[in-house]
Amino acid sequence: MGALSFNEMEIDALGEMMNISLGASATAMSTLLGSTVHITTPKVKILTRDQFEFKKLEPAVGVEIAYVEGLEGSNIMMFSRNDVRIIVGTLLGEEVPDDKFELDEINRSAICEVMNQMMGASATALSEFLKFTVNISTPVSFEITDAESFKNKYFAEAIPMVVISFTLEIEGKLKSEFLNIMPEKLAKRLLEPFEISLEEAAEVQTENKESGSKAAEETAEKVIEEAAEKEKAIKGYEANSVKMRIAHEVGIPYELAGRLTGENEEALRKDAEGLIKIMGSQTHKAPPLKNTEPPVADTKTAAFKSMLDNMKGE
Repeated sequence: MGALSFNEMEIDALGEMMNISLGASATAMSTLLGSTVHITTPKVKILTRDQFEFKKLEPAVGVEIAYVEGLEGSNIMMFSRNDVRIIVGTLLGEEVPDDKFELDEINRSAICEVMNQMMGASATALSEFLKFTVNISTPVSFEITDAESFKNKYFAEAIPMVVISFTLEIEGKLKSEFLNIMPEKLAKRLLEPFEISLEEAAEVQTENKESGSKAAEETAEKVIEEAAEKEKAIKGYEANSVKMRIAHEVGIPYELAGRLTGENEEALRKDAEGLIKIMGSQTHKAPPLKNTEPPVADTKTAAFKSMLDNMKGE
């Protein structure tokens, strides 16, 4: 794997952080597309230029997202061209055959808007977790026509990159691997809030191996308590993300999502369904993604216009 400057605990911490932020991304994407979206637990690897490859995604598309507040640097979301076709088709409400799909201006704008919503939600989640504001620039999409050219640009220095892989599933439409690529410096910045706990945990491991002393045991207990508090905060944020997704799927107002109760997702869904029955005809559902006005001659332009109008309305 080539983990040259991250230890095992740091990699695990990055995985937990990305799990939270990508969970928020899934909720945002689900709302935007009007479809249930699931994201698997991310896998974190530290890869050099020679180790990195993406043959399974070719022909691939990249979207670069730069941080403009709170964090410095940028990361790349990478996925296959076919994934873009399915996502854009879902967004615009039309199925485009593979042989007729082009990454033209409309489709580029559409996939950038999806990434903007996803990474915007991710930035908000990171803001809450890191306790400072994080904002992103407008995403920029590009086709990856040559692997070496891509590596020359993003793996130019002899420094490994952090590569996070996860499976994104749009229920009944798509199940595919996505990659998120970020520089070491950005990943290290994300870990700064955990720096003391991670160092103490590493010291505990060393002390336990060397002496097994009472001081080491006390330090271990302290680290475990802090880890438990962080885990509690993580679970709380994940629960809120699940509540928001269920609220969207069932059709209750997002402001009522926090009122849902239950020990697991099934119980939360039953509570939401009970609430929708009580609300009856007063339920305010999310605005439709498609315009109800009579279609114009250019259906693709009309669909894209409808998408943008709905986004502005939100």
